[in-house]
Amino acid sequence: MKEILEKMNFRREEQIRDNAINDAQNSNGWASNRPSDYEGRMIYDRAFEDAQEANRSDEEIDAEVAEEMEMHDANAKGVMFIAMAIGLLFFSILAQGALVGYSVNYTPFVIIGFILTGVFMYMANGSNAFLNGLFYVGCFAIATRFFAVIVEYYEGVPYVNYIMADTTHLGDLIKYTFFYFVYICLVPYGLMKLVTMMVREFKTPKQQEKKLNI
Repeated sequence: MKEILEKMNFRREEQIRDNAINDAQNSNGWASNRPSDYEGRMIYDRAFEDAQEANRSDEEIDAEVAEEMEMHDANAKGVMFIAMAIGLLFFSILAQGALVGYSVNYTPFVIIGFILTGVFMYMANGSNAFLNGLFYVGCFAIATRFFAVIVEYYEGVPYVNYIMADTTHLGDLIKYTFFYFVYICLVPYGLMKLVTMMVREFKTPKQQEKKLNI
């Protein structure tokens, strides 16, 4: 009797699994042959889910894999962007400190370079592109040196001492780094353009007067 019941249960389970597979293949997710009893529903649901998973198309699987890869790539790019931003910030702080620090340590050379490039530009009447570019380098150097004077004026201590002091916070370094790069993008170029324009305006009438006298 026990063996008969076991065989009947086995056949019923097999029938439930077959019904679940058929429903998964033909009913678009609608479980039409789902049993009413708890044990039968458990058997049916497992077989139904396994059949649905097996019936998924390669396109769906590829789409899911591609979506997961896109999410992973997006996360990786986000982390990389943050790391690059932090690296750029610290590089900018170091670059600003090095440029201004060297300009302080080599102040005589900065002044001499500014004067010499200015003289060369003046001799070319402010119309030679190469010498104007050279003069811009001199303007860049003198403007960088003057930035140290600005910091010293507001902080009340020499620039190098301020940068190297333990009491100087990271926020202060970031602030002056930002101000420096805004300042250095505008001041040297503006100074170069202003001086070369004044030289051309000053020397052009003299050249015209010489030509008339000749």
